[in-house]
Amino acid sequence: MLTAVIGLWSSASALDLGLGVKGGLNLSSTYGVDYQEDKGLLPGPVIGAGLQLKLANVFAIQPEVLFSSKGIKLKKDDVTTRTSLRYLEIPVLFQVLIPASDIVVPQFYAGPAIAFKTGFDIKAEYRGKEDVPSSIIDEKEEALKSVDFGIAMGAGLGFKAGIGRIILDVRYTLGLTGLQDIPDEVEEVADALGVSINKEKNMALSFMLGYMFEF
Repeated sequence: MLTAVIGLWSSASALDLGLGVKGGLNLSSTYGVDYQEDKGLLPGPVIGAGLQLKLANVFAIQPEVLFSSKGIKLKKDDVTTRTSLRYLEIPVLFQVLIPASDIVVPQFYAGPAIAFKTGFDIKAEYRGKEDVPSSIIDEKEEALKSVDFGIAMGAGLGFKAGIGRIILDVRYTLGLTGLQDIPDEVEEVADALGVSINKEKNMALSFMLGYMFEF
């Protein structure tokens, strides 16, 4: 899709191009599974870059590449567990731009996102001490899918500054596929019994600040 969009821009001189960098904070958790523990949001970094192709004054396509940390925080009694998953995430956002003025441009967007798992970690804290054997971390990582599909949606504000714009971005990314890597034969048996065994999915609220160079 990115190749097709770049080809479209190359053949149409009327299109405007923007290239930006951004970074910020993820507040993430999972949904689809009821835990016995108290579930909380896990903070983590998100950083990356994006390419904005304006198709008109009010429409644009923006593919991005982000390094994003997601996961879940669980607490029961004196034990707090933090499970972190690190992804290389590629959203393709379809934007609606509202040219309110030359100074401020609000935008709303949504689009698909694919994420490739690059890392995994578990930290369990009990009375100030952390200790999780590496064998347990490896075992749980092997049970996770290496690719996650989802949808990103959100809004932002662009403020004119120099040759580009400062971008404030707030988005919500909702995973659409289960996190567990379940063998096909096991899923077939579960489906036949009417039991879903792969319900847990990612979700994250992101706050980002960036700068978009406009050409």
